[in-house]
Amino acid sequence: AAAKYASCLLIDAEGEEIGVDGSNAGGRLHAVLHCNRAACFMALKNYREAARECTSALQIHSLYMKAMLRRARCHARLDRHEEAISEYQRWISLVEAAGRNPQAAASGETSSCYFDRPNDATAEDLDKARKELTDTKKAKTAKTEAEANARARAERQRWYDENLRRGGAGANAGGSDAYRRRQQWYDSAGSDGARRWDSFNGSSPKKPGGNGGRSHSQRSPPRASYQQQRNQSYRQQQQQQQETRASSTGNPNGTTHYAVLGVSSTATVAEIKKGYRKMALQYHPDKNKGDDAPDKFRRVQKAYDTLSDDGKRRKYDAEIRYGRI
Repeated sequence: AAAKYASCLLIDAEGEEIGVDGSNAGGRLHAVLHCNRAACFMALKNYREAARECTSALQIHSLYMKAMLRRARCHARLDRHEEAISEYQRWISLVEAAGRNPQAAASGETSSCYFDRPNDATAEDLDKARKELTDTKKAKTAKTEAEANARARAERQRWYDENLRRGGAGANAGGSDAYRRRQQWYDSAGSDGARRWDSFNGSSPKKPGGNGGRSHSQRSPPRASYQQQRNQSYRQQQQQQQETRASSTGNPNGTTHYAVLGVSSTATVAEIKKGYRKMALQYHPDKNKGDDAPDKFRRVQKAYDTLSDDGKRRKYDAEIRYGRI
């Protein structure tokens, strides 16, 4: 359709070919052809070409309302918010003026375009244009804020990069905090300048010379590390076995809060609450008249308070894991 419209634009009503500059372009017919060709480009989402076609139509009839509105929509799609807002406001003001003076609009006094006048627009068209104008203004505000945020991020990154480079380049002057911390470690490490991350103390492991620059105290025997892992694994196994042997009704004298409530270490919140209710009913001083009932109830309450709180439970599990309980 766009190609057909382009062919029609090459001739005028008398069959004369149109010049390159368009100075001898036709009147209403050519304006309508340009506007219709713009509609084709808009359907193809080629808004740039559509805007050019609307401009050509408006050059023939500057108050061609349909071409004006289509050009506003093209500008909005191309994020040319200033142009779109100006075009929408112009179109709306012409329609509102025609509504205030319908007789003058009908006689053509308010528009030189006699085939598409402002008073031809319906109330629905006016409401739609107003909504599109509001959306365009919002899009402009959002774009402005996004650009401002991008500039702020770029400025922060630039400041960070400059200060980081300054800290590295001006190391002798103690430029950055990292340098100062590293220099403080050098100053306190002794005359040999040992570093925590230098396991050979500046000496190659292939060089002769005793321990290769490392003292006996700096070595950590692998046997000790392996034994610690075995001990930790053994404690975990013992804990799991105790939880497996724990009674389903709980044991107030249990070694862990889990054993007190009779639940496993992987119990859910619902299971913990269920175990607490069962033990509370059993050892509450109002229901259990035993001499040790209050003490057992306090243990049950303490276990529930710890395991029902996520933060306390994580801390408690860590203490069990590292053998502090």
